[in-house]
Amino acid sequence: MNKESPRKKFEKQIEIELKNAKSLEDSVKGLKNVLVRELLVSIASDSKKHASFYKALLQFLSAPSTAMTKEEYENLEKIVKEHVQIEAEMVEFIKKLLSEGMLDSRVEYLLRYILEDELRHHALLKGLLEAVVKREVITEDQWWDLVWKDAVFRGTPGG
Repeated sequence: MNKESPRKKFEKQIEIELKNAKSLEDSVKGLKNVLVRELLVSIASDSKKHASFYKALLQFLSAPSTAMTKEEYENLEKIVKEHVQIEAEMVEFIKKLLSEGMLDSRVEYLLRYILEDELRHHALLKGLLEAVVKREVITEDQWWDLVWKDAVFRGTPGG
C-alpha cells in the first residue's frame, strides 16, 4: 500500500505536468500543420494549468484560507458577473455554428471540445458568483459539483 502523503504526490504531479508541457511545446517547434500544432500547444497549456492547480492544493493543505474583504467581494462579484455573460455569449456562438450543420466533421469535433470547456467555465463562474453573492465558504463537494454538474461529457468530447 502506498503511504505517500498527498503533498508528496502533488509535488511529483507538478513536476510531471510541467515536464509534459515542456515536452509538448518543444515537439511542436517547426510543425507546419497549424491545427495539430495548436492542439498540442493547448494540451501543454492545460498541463501548466494543472500544475498551477496542484500548487494551489499544496497551499490549501499548508495554510488556512485568507478571508476576503468587503471590497474584494464586491470587485469579484463585478468581475464574475461580466465573465458569466461573456462565457454565455461564447456558448451561444458555438451552438449557433454547430446548428448550421455545414461544418467539416473535424471542425465540428474541435468546436464541441471548445463548447465543453465553455460550458464548464460558465457553470463554474455561475457557482462562484452565487457563492460570492452569498459571501459563503464553498466546501470541496460544492466545488466538484460546480465543476461537473452541467458538463455533458464530464471533461472529454463525446464521452
